[in-house]
Amino acid sequence: MAHQFVDDPGRNAGILQPGGVGVAKVMGAVLRRPGKAAQLLGGSAGVTLAYALTLASCLAAFGAHVPLVSTIAVYLAGAAVASISPTPGGGGAMEAALVAGLTAVGAPAGPAVAAVLARAMLGEHRDALDRLTELLLERETVDGTDVDGVLGRIPGQPQPIGATGH
Repeated sequence: MAHQFVDDPGRNAGILQPGGVGVAKVMGAVLRRPGKAAQLLGGSAGVTLAYALTLASCLAAFGAHVPLVSTIAVYLAGAAVASISPTPGGGGAMEAALVAGLTAVGAPAGPAVAAVLARAMLGEHRDALDRLTELLLERETVDGTDVDGVLGRIPGQPQPIGATGH
């Protein structure tokens, strides 16, 4: 089973063999099970689509109306640029590629920059958003004190811009 590679450190050591022999072995095991391969590929496509839809939502929030297909194509191109960028984690390369791509498909520069930065902020603060979502599902309403608690802030004390306490 594929999960044995994760659970068994002895088997994990072989995954990173020179030349990718271990990776090929794991991929071969996954591809021999079509259901697992479909889950792997479907999950990967789903996550990528969710990220592209997040970008589309950010664009809409800032009044930029770009066709969804164009937004998805720009996101995929930006992700490709980030994956080959020599910067740590593709930092900056993804954002630059997204802004360039969005303006190329007709988005005004200001809303494109705002949307790309908003997308990055949402990703950076995902854990706080998850905690806030759980709190909203539990209570249905929250107030500023609840948000401060989620963000680890002390009410009434000034916080640096962007500080989340985690």
